[in-house]
Amino acid sequence: WIYYTDYLFLKRYTSPDSKYYQRLLKKIEVWVKRLIEMKIKKIFERTGIYEARPVDIEELIKSAGKFLHPNLTGEAILTIGTALHEVISEYDGVVLIGPFGCMPSRIAEAITKRGIETIRKGAKGKVKKVVEDVGDIPITFLESDGNPFTPIMETRIEAFMVQVKRVRRYLNSLN
Repeated sequence: WIYYTDYLFLKRYTSPDSKYYQRLLKKIEVWVKRLIEMKIKKIFERTGIYEARPVDIEELIKSAGKFLHPNLTGEAILTIGTALHEVISEYDGVVLIGPFGCMPSRIAEAITKRGIETIRKGAKGKVKKVVEDVGDIPITFLESDGNPFTPIMETRIEAFMVQVKRVRRYLNSLN
């Protein structure tokens, strides 16, 4: 969200009257944030269970921008962009969790489903191999109101985990 709000300011979605010097100061601020981000991420990387990668908000917006115009600001574009940009290339599956009845989550779910289908149809490289040999790209959508998940939701999660394990085994066999 932090980089997204900076992106909105720099692209003048939230600040159409901003002056050049304000945007220049914002760019410097973003640069400092990135330095701090990577410093912290490098500490976590030493654990061996985390890979230090900077957040590329431009790429996330670009991935989602094929399905949702950036002028429609809010969390939906971030959710869609992250799911579509990083599925298979960075993660073996995606779980999108939102509050019960949350409109941005529902928008993200609907558009992400369409985006995943588009990815499947035009898949190349590693994603194409996964789609052809394993089947669906593992993705699931959950809504929560804070109560424990129902047995149906737990079954969906278990099915998702089976898909993710299948993708991971397949990707490991390629190496």
